[in-house]
Amino acid sequence: MKFRSSQRGATLIFALILLVVLLVGGLSLIRTADTGMVIAGNLAFKRSATHSADRGLEEARNWLRAASAGTLEVDNPAEGYYATHQAAITDFTGITTPGSNADDFDWESNGKKLDTPDVAGNRVAYVIHRLCNGPGAPSPSGCESHAAASSSISTSGGLVYGRGALQGQRAYLYRITVRSTGPRNTRSIVQSVIIL
Repeated sequence: MKFRSSQRGATLIFALILLVVLLVGGLSLIRTADTGMVIAGNLAFKRSATHSADRGLEEARNWLRAASAGTLEVDNPAEGYYATHQAAITDFTGITTPGSNADDFDWESNGKKLDTPDVAGNRVAYVIHRLCNGPGAPSPSGCESHAAASSSISTSGGLVYGRGALQGQRAYLYRITVRSTGPRNTRSIVQSVIIL
C-alpha cells in the first residue's frame, strides 16, 4: 500500500506537462498559418498594383503616339511629360534615405494621374521623360536615339513608332515611369523605355 501512495501525483504532473507542450505547439501552428495568410495577401496586393501599372504604361504610350512633334519638344507637366531626361531624378520609389518617404520626383504635382482607381482600388500615375539633354527639336548628339536598321515600321497619328523610323532615319527614346498605389499602402513602380 505504501508503494501505491507514493506514485499518486506523478501521472498528473506528466499529463500537465504534456498539455502545456501541446498548447504551445498548437499556438505555434496557428501563428504560422496566420503569417502565411498575411504574406499571401500582401503578395496579391503587390501583384494587383503591378498589373494596374500596365494600364498607366498603355495610357502614356497612347498619349505619346497622339502628340504632335512640337508638343514633344517642350515640357508639359499637366500631362506628365518632360522633354528632358532630368538627370537629377534618381529615385521614384519614395525610399531615398533611411526613414524618409520623399521621392526625388513629386508625383502629386508633376505626374499625370489617371482619373479613376481600378476595381482593386489601385491609383495610377505616370510620367514621361524624353531622353534628351534639353528641350527643342531632338538631335542625335543631344538625345538617346536608335538608327533604324530596316524599313519595317508602323505609323499612327503621323508619328513613326515601333522598331524605329525609315531605314537610315533615327527614332528617339522615351522613358515612361508608372507608380501604382493601392490598398494597405501597396506601391509598385514600373518603368519602360520606348522608341518613337
